Amino acid sequence: MGVFTVPPFTMTMSELSAKMKDIFENERFQQRAKGALYTATLSQEIWRVESVLNKSFVTLRDKITINGNTALHVAVGTSKNKEFLEKMLNHGDLQPLDMVNSEGSTLLHIAAIVGNTKVAKMLIENNRDLLVTKDNANQTPLARALSNMHKDTYLYLWNSFFSTPDVEAGVLFDSTDGCKLLVNLISSKDYGSAMYLIHHHKETFLRHIDTMLIAIAQDFPPKLNFWERTIHKSLLKYRFVEGNHTAYWLAKMLLKQICSLIKEEIPSESHHGYYKNAILEAARQNADKLVKIIVSEFPNAIWSTNEEGHNIIQYAVINRSERVYNLVYQMSEHKNIYRTIQEDTSGNNLLHLAARLAPPEKLDHISGAALRIQHELQWFKEVERFVCPLNIIQKNKNR
Repeated sequence: MGVFTVPPFTMTMSELSAKMKDIFENERFQQRAKGALYTATLSQEIWRVESVLNKSFVTLRDKITINGNTALHVAVGTSKNKEFLEKMLNHGDLQPLDMVNSEGSTLLHIAAIVGNTKVAKMLIENNRDLLVTKDNANQTPLARALSNMHKDTYLYLWNSFFSTPDVEAGVLFDSTDGCKLLVNLISSKDYGSAMYLIHHHKETFLRHIDTMLIAIAQDFPPKLNFWERTIHKSLLKYRFVEGNHTAYWLAKMLLKQICSLIKEEIPSESHHGYYKNAILEAARQNADKLVKIIVSEFPNAIWSTNEEGHNIIQYAVINRSERVYNLVYQMSEHKNIYRTIQEDTSGNNLLHLAARLAPPEKLDHISGAALRIQHELQWFKEVERFVCPLNIIQKNKNR
């Protein structure tokens, strides 16, 4: 076995010094070139970009910012100039445009985050695999577009995804990531897409039904009232009127779809755990139509209570949810029970709860202290007419 020997170091100190100087000089030139490329990219003038690239100190694949963005990331994130972007994306040998920054974001992630639909089309035409690539936060470009409320970009990515036969749909809807996407769809009021996902991937979403119901309850669209329905036909040309009308019916269909899923797939003794938080949130949000639908599907839902022991009508009184209060009042089979209802854990009856100051967000729309006091007194008087006479003189645990 031979003895390993270290080759002699033949470079003189002056040569080593010169070598180190060259390295430092190259690094300095490269840093300057990165700064120049960044500035040139922001100018959106391709000749400036090419002028920097021609000096060979930096390329379009190099990371030029502190968060690892390439010049292409910068261009996609800041420019709407189609001609400039086309020249940047087609410059030299950049295929398949799969570069990522320090956060794992591809160029398509950046396009989705800023809502740049035009460049999203260019990127997908170049490399459809970008549709299913996830960043470091496990988010697809579709999820990024949706969470940033860029509906046009999101719809384009959605259609592109489902028109790609060789892409596995499960990549979007696995575990909690699918739930986040669905909640974002509901929050964006894209109820049609939400119904599509639940129908085709119900096994994935079964464990998250309670989360979906709460998302619906937090912003359930109101049904048009009599006057809105009367003028609806003459105002169809105004998108917001048509949108509100359509959103209500789609939300209602989605809610019934989820309720049917609970009945079909979950044992009846476990139903309560899925709808309880949603119906209480609906009571807080004054979403009477949602309360009515859930109670019609699950009659026992009317007896749901929160952690403090407050049931639907108590929670409605606390949160000044007039429509939910009136709905329960109109349910003759429940009205007499609620009139003599037991106190909460602090001994408060309905009148005690009505005497509490309303949550700030319930009074924000009323201008002036006098009007707010008047509103609170009217609410107290309304509840006073509802409760039994004994409640008026009862004391709570605080005396």
